Amino acid sequence: MTNTTYLSPGVRQLLLSVSSTSNYKENNHLSIDDIRQCLCVEEMGINYQESIRRLDMTILPQIEHYFDQMTIEQFRSYYDNDYYCGWLKNRKDLFRIFNLLKNNEIHLATLLLTCLTERNLGNLLLIQINTVPNLLRQIIESSTLCSILGSDLTLLFQLLIGSPKSINLRNVYWHGFIQYNEISSKFTYLLLYLILQIGPIVNEKVIPERQFISYERYKNHNFLPLDICCPNADTAIDIIKKSSLVDNGYKPLLISSINYFYNENEYGLSMMLLLPVFEHLLRKLFVNANHCPERLLTAESTTLFTTLDEV
Repeated sequence: MTNTTYLSPGVRQLLLSVSSTSNYKENNHLSIDDIRQCLCVEEMGINYQESIRRLDMTILPQIEHYFDQMTIEQFRSYYDNDYYCGWLKNRKDLFRIFNLLKNNEIHLATLLLTCLTERNLGNLLLIQINTVPNLLRQIIESSTLCSILGSDLTLLFQLLIGSPKSINLRNVYWHGFIQYNEISSKFTYLLLYLILQIGPIVNEKVIPERQFISYERYKNHNFLPLDICCPNADTAIDIIKKSSLVDNGYKPLLISSINYFYNENEYGLSMMLLLPVFEHLLRKLFVNANHCPERLLTAESTTLFTTLDEV
C-alpha cells in the first residue's frame, strides 16, 4: 500500500474494501450461482459496495485459495483444452497470465487479463450480431452477451469491469490510477475464474474471429531521430529512481517495463506496463499546468476521467 493514492474517495473505498487476510474455509463446491447469490441487486441496479462485502466473506478467499494452491503445471494440465479454452483466440495468453500471477506480477497480469477479456467477449457477440461495440462497458451491458452467457455470469462481469460505478478493473489499471500492489489481487483472480467458466457454456458454438491489427508494414521503419541517444537499462533505471515526478508506487512498474524491454525482448509486456504510467505522468503535468489538482484522481461515476486523449 502506497502513502499517496490517486484513487478518489468513493473509488478507493470500493477497491480497498476487501480484507488483506483470508478467512477461507475448506469447501470444494463453488459455482457461478454461489457467486451470483452474493450480489446485492436493487431496483436501481447493483449495490457494488455491499456486493463486494458479501463476496469477500467467503467467495473471494475461496477463489484465491483455489488458484494459490495450484501449480503452473496443474493449471495448464487442467485448463489447456478445448472444453475450457476452445473459445479463446489467444489461449497462450491465459497461461502467461497465470504464470505472472504465480510470480506475484499482479499488475501486469491484470493488464493482460483485462485485454484478453475485452477481446474475447467481443468475439462472442459476433455469434448473434455483426458489429462489436467500441467500449468494453457496451459489450458487458449488451443484451446479446446476456443471451449467450446468461444473466448470472453477465452480472458478475458488470460488477468487475462494467460501468464507472463498478469495480471498473480495466479502466483504473489501464488509465494509470493504480500503483504497484495498491489493491488486492482477489479481483484479478475472480475475473480469471469467470473467464474459465465461459468455455463450457459456449462449447458447441462456433466463435467468429476478428483479425488483429498488423504492424508488419512498419517493421523496417525507423521512427526515432537519427541523433537520438537511447539509454541502456541501467541508465534508464537510475533516471527513474532519481525522478521527483515519478511516485515511488509507480517506479517498480517502470523498472519492470525496462527489464522486459532490454533484458527479455518482451516489447508488448513492456508497453503494457509503460503506457498507463505514461498517461499518469502526463496527467500530473496537465493538472499542474491547468491548475486543476482534483483531476489527478480517478473520476467518480458522476464526473469526467482525465484520460490520455484529453491530455
